[in-house]
Amino acid sequence: MKAANQNIPEAQFYIGSMYRYGYGIKKNLKKSVEWLKKSADKDYARAQYILAGMYYIGLGEKKNNIMAYYYYKLAEYNKIKDATLMITEIKETMTQTEINNGKDMFRNWTQKNQKKDISK
Repeated sequence: MKAANQNIPEAQFYIGSMYRYGYGIKKNLKKSVEWLKKSADKDYARAQYILAGMYYIGLGEKKNNIMAYYYYKLAEYNKIKDATLMITEIKETMTQTEINNGKDMFRNWTQKNQKKDISK
């Protein structure tokens, strides 16, 4: 917990996972989302992918396809191959406006974080 509180993304991911599954700690999906989001927002790809799935099915947070799309896009950007498949799947359930909103969120993130080639 100390490392997670020191903003180490990998540690935050593991705390989020512990809360999600109840490993060594009481299961708490809200806290799981909270910790995974901290990790995902620090560009930790595994957290991005897991958090996207939680938004997609409404686990620990209200179902939100735009947020799911956004975090799947971040995971894809960070080379999580399964994220591409999930983006294809989720787009089938979204309106074009929702897709555009997710793309805008992703574009804003990449512009803010300009650490990689975002020309894709």
